[in-house]
Amino acid sequence: MRAADAIVAALERAGVEVVFGIPGVHNLTLFDALWASPLRVVVTRHEGAAAHAADGYARATGLPGVVVTTTGPGAANALTGIGEAWAASSAVVHITTQVRSADIAAGAQRGILHQSPGQIEGYRPLTRSAASLGRADQTAFEIASAIGHATGIWAPQGPDRPGPAYLEIPFDLLDADVEDRYEAAFPMWARPDPPIEEAAAALASASVPVVWAGGGAVASGAFEELRRVAEHLAAPVVTTYMGRTAIPADHPLTLSAPPQEPAVRRLLAGADALLAVGTDFGATVTMGGALDLPRRIVRIDVDRSELERTPDAVQLWGDARACLDRLDAELARTGVDRAGRIAETAAEVQRLREQVRRSITKDPVTAEAAAFLEALESALPREAVVACDMCVAGYWCGAYLPRYEPRTLLYPLGWGTLGFGLPAAVGAAAARLAPVLAVVGDAGLGYYLGELATAREHDLNLTVLCVNDRGYGMLRFDEERRFGRTFAADLFTPDLESLSAAFDVPYTRAQVSGASLASAVARGMEDGGVHVIEVRAALYPPRTTSPRWNDPE
Repeated sequence: MRAADAIVAALERAGVEVVFGIPGVHNLTLFDALWASPLRVVVTRHEGAAAHAADGYARATGLPGVVVTTTGPGAANALTGIGEAWAASSAVVHITTQVRSADIAAGAQRGILHQSPGQIEGYRPLTRSAASLGRADQTAFEIASAIGHATGIWAPQGPDRPGPAYLEIPFDLLDADVEDRYEAAFPMWARPDPPIEEAAAALASASVPVVWAGGGAVASGAFEELRRVAEHLAAPVVTTYMGRTAIPADHPLTLSAPPQEPAVRRLLAGADALLAVGTDFGATVTMGGALDLPRRIVRIDVDRSELERTPDAVQLWGDARACLDRLDAELARTGVDRAGRIAETAAEVQRLREQVRRSITKDPVTAEAAAFLEALESALPREAVVACDMCVAGYWCGAYLPRYEPRTLLYPLGWGTLGFGLPAAVGAAAARLAPVLAVVGDAGLGYYLGELATAREHDLNLTVLCVNDRGYGMLRFDEERRFGRTFAADLFTPDLESLSAAFDVPYTRAQVSGASLASAVARGMEDGGVHVIEVRAALYPPRTTSPRWNDPE
């Protein structure tokens, strides 16, 4: 078979069902192979959107997201999406092309279409692996390696955190004849046995333990295991942005409020032990490291370098799901059972939930945001996937909107990439698992507006909710706080109703107050297909944004 066919066969074996990308003169052989395969191909309108879509697909499904670009500008356009996937530890495989192998060998530097000397170097800092195919007979091995690195299966010292992998292929090699010798055997590692007994003892002796769940809990699929351990300890569960769907928002031990909220900060400060699962304690969720956390910490992480940052913690190096399962068994073996305290803890958790929501609702500056959240909460099915952009409305949804099923909240925490929302929602919707809501601002929507055509072409079940504040709303708030005026945040906004009509997409204008917003979102979820809803509002930012970290209660 051709090397291009071997690539497609490897993707099929990895469970991939959808591939995103844009054809170009150098990668047409690969697109020919894709078109002849059972894989669904979503041709986007921009390579950056294709990378975000692959990221959204990976986050929503737990499968590798695949993006295919062409040499030079195509690969360069995808870099922003790959950077976001890197920062969020999202399993994305980026396959792109290079100029002919003979031109590479000759060291040609000028005059070749799409040529980018050193193209791979731009990707090395932002990927788990970056490789260039040297010989056609290495195709099966290299694509298996890329998938293994992206999913975290294949790493020098053992399973590691997922993240994007990059493979570039001189375009002439795609047509070369190869044998499909799939390298299915991944390396086996010897690694220290994690100190489960020590971790269980540390948590069992705590009077007020708290569980902190990060993105690693979601990536490993440790949903049931996390719940069991939390119930064993009768411990409240605080989640990061990336860990929001690790446990249902209506579980009685789930705070469903971000750690930046004063009530949650007091809970953490009063705890005497913290079980941290798959989290890097990043600056965004710890308020630049100012969050007061317990001294006694048990950390579970697949990334050994993360564990080394907290040398005093009890360190469980390994997959979150496996470690939590063993921890649960050890707690049961040693007789730790606080089931009788669950009701007491649940009552305190409920009190804190109500306190946070009441503070938002009663505060005149955030009351409209509270109404916005309530409208969405009442309209969204439990299984709906919500993809947030970096906008004020997205900040509110990313931190406060209850989600109940795994992998149903996509948030660009890593890089904070504006424009992520719509294409990531396209990727999630392409999985065809559940209806998808994209929460975007007018500025972010403009980044990849053409993806409305992609969604319409594939008849995706996608509702785009644009909160139009006529500019960069968060920057406007920041400018006013820091400088007392605005100077680069106010923008001209096109007529979204006319734009929607141009894309043959139904449009609804809704208001935050009243029932129109909830009704429009519910209708979009139920009717299927692509819908655009516009709300003209300037929501006040939540406490999760850095300008508000030190606001008084």
